[in-house]
Amino acid sequence: MTGILDTRYYVCAMPEVERALRENVRQRIQSGALPRAKPNRTWGGPGAGLTCAVCDQRITRNQIEYEVQFVQEGTTVLQVVHLHLACFAAWELERGLMIRAGV
Repeated sequence: MTGILDTRYYVCAMPEVERALRENVRQRIQSGALPRAKPNRTWGGPGAGLTCAVCDQRITRNQIEYEVQFVQEGTTVLQVVHLHLACFAAWELERGLMIRAGV
């Protein structure tokens, strides 16, 4: 019985986790902490212990890490952010929605 309740909890809680993650991404894009522009390069691989730019948690070796590189608009300054797989997906979704909405 406990396993069933735990499973239901996680299934029900998942939309809340995703919603919170997406809200965090929106706030960070609006504040300038995360870029809205399409990246110049995106790399993926095992985590290197760096901090995720969305959730501020360490990306461990057993997790997928995305390194996303941007040249800041009007400059030659390279900005690099590191993201968990789920954080990368939330960022891609939200930046796309913002671009289409003209925000």
